[in-house]
Amino acid sequence: MQGSKPLSIACAWLLAGAANAAPQAVSRIAQLPAEVVAVREEMWPISEPGGPFNPSDVIDTDHPVPGQHLVSGQASPDLIRLTVEKGGLSSAVMKFARVDGHWQLVSQERRAPDGER
Repeated sequence: MQGSKPLSIACAWLLAGAANAAPQAVSRIAQLPAEVVAVREEMWPISEPGGPFNPSDVIDTDHPVPGQHLVSGQASPDLIRLTVEKGGLSSAVMKFARVDGHWQLVSQERRAPDGER
């Protein structure tokens, strides 16, 4: 298709709908379907693993960078689970599910830093 971006292997696999396929690792935002990326970006900007990231909860308006970054993820044809580290030393596990052919955020669980209850 002329003018369209080629799909990554992981995204093509997701969209193919392999029924009983084992979850695949997600290590880059580019591996995610566009709908999932759009939902994520509406919440807060996110950077790639190892990309620029503000690890604190103090926002520097002179040098803005995303306040969170992708740590890891797993994707199957109808479910995506992402672990995202947020500024202020916490993380979240986000679950997206394909509902009626569209990706939706179905749960988000905050994880406190190690040792905090």
